[in-house]
Amino acid sequence: MKTNTQFTIKLDLEEMTILRDLVRIGMKSKYYRDYIKEEIDDLECEEIRHHNMLAVTQFVNLSPVNSIEAMFDTKLFEGVVTV
Repeated sequence: MKTNTQFTIKLDLEEMTILRDLVRIGMKSKYYRDYIKEEIDDLECEEIRHHNMLAVTQFVNLSPVNSIEAMFDTKLFEGVVTV
């Protein structure tokens, strides 16, 4: 799958890592969990949500989490409201 965007940003490895981690933190939040589970009757809104979720997932997967980083996930997600 592929999503298109009108934005291009050049990031170095450190910038990519911090943004990826911020997105991962956001994906654990109550806001995001509610967003992906919300019942939607409008097909156009549902499609927009699907594209947004796809973009988030693809962004995180651009720089996969390695095993060392995964060990620190508890610390990374400390204080994040999860459901």
